[in-house]
Amino acid sequence: MKKNIKLTFLFLFLPCYLFGQASLYEIKYNGSGSGTSEFFKILDTCYTRFNNVFHFDEDGPGFKYPVSLFTDVDAYKAYVTEKTGTAEPKSETVFLRYSAISRSEVAAVVSAENKNTFIRQLFIQYIYSFIAAPPAWLVNGFSLYFEQYPDLYESPWLEPAKSLYLNENKRIPVTLMLEATKDTYTSDVFLPQAWLFVSFLVEGPYSRNSRFLYDTLQIAVNESYSDEDPFINYYEKWIDDEQFQKDYDSFVRNLHSVKEDLSAGINAYSEKRIQDAVVLFKRVLDVQLENYTAAYYLALCAYSQKNYKEADSWYKKAMHYGADPALVNWGLGACAYADKRYEEGKVYLLKAKQLDEASYGKRVDDLIMQMP
Repeated sequence: MKKNIKLTFLFLFLPCYLFGQASLYEIKYNGSGSGTSEFFKILDTCYTRFNNVFHFDEDGPGFKYPVSLFTDVDAYKAYVTEKTGTAEPKSETVFLRYSAISRSEVAAVVSAENKNTFIRQLFIQYIYSFIAAPPAWLVNGFSLYFEQYPDLYESPWLEPAKSLYLNENKRIPVTLMLEATKDTYTSDVFLPQAWLFVSFLVEGPYSRNSRFLYDTLQIAVNESYSDEDPFINYYEKWIDDEQFQKDYDSFVRNLHSVKEDLSAGINAYSEKRIQDAVVLFKRVLDVQLENYTAAYYLALCAYSQKNYKEADSWYKKAMHYGADPALVNWGLGACAYADKRYEEGKVYLLKAKQLDEASYGKRVDDLIMQMP
């Protein structure tokens, strides 16, 4: 039965400390109690997010994961320094790993900028609690895969990952990815491609590839302390390398970043391939719900097809999303003029002139002169 992992806290009369218990996490909090809600939400949901992919024991590894949170950076540094006996930590979140994994904890500074790093370290804590020696691609790739981004944005790893993979001198093919250690490649080459590889395993269109991940995870858990790498062994024994690599290549080439789709859409519009442009701009909006450039060009596409009401709608959306008001008012005025809504058109045109006399003054005057 799945356990409810809602966080509950017990206030104890100790200086500056708040101790909390959840079904899967034991939290020690050093601070004022403010600004922590996002971190508690992450702790409330992270195990389920990880386990939706990995399908390990729903009740956890048999112990509570230790987590220490700090609102004071100096207190955090002092704590980590005392725990490790080394110099002050360079980052504001660390995974303090011990031979007894049940004692291994995540320590973090509570700040808005630190949420994704916190998630990465929580995943590393999670994966080491089930697999004693997970490979570098799995640890690094999934720690980035589980980062959270607002709905309006795509993962920042997409563009660099695709660019690296399509560069023959920097591409890491599957067999080399499986063999890589943390020192095999520089982080700027390895991390984006590790993210790309695990994205393929989870999101690729063919179950034959995701099966590689899930079959090997079960082997890795059951043979956690084996000297052999179960992922490499399974791949060499059961996977058709040529087909697997071909599927991976196809997956990467069919990934489209917002930047790519915008550029391709603008080119299609300029070449009067309006339907192609519409598909591309709508694909942008599927990822970035309020991309004003895509909305503006959809208005232009509708205008070119004399769909003036639809053009009006896209212009207004572009304005709402943050497009230049003078530009949009000019577009709305020109659209109303073409649709013979002259009085309405004058209002928009004069607004464009008022907002940007230099760019639209003469153009507005000329168009208004042509109105009946």
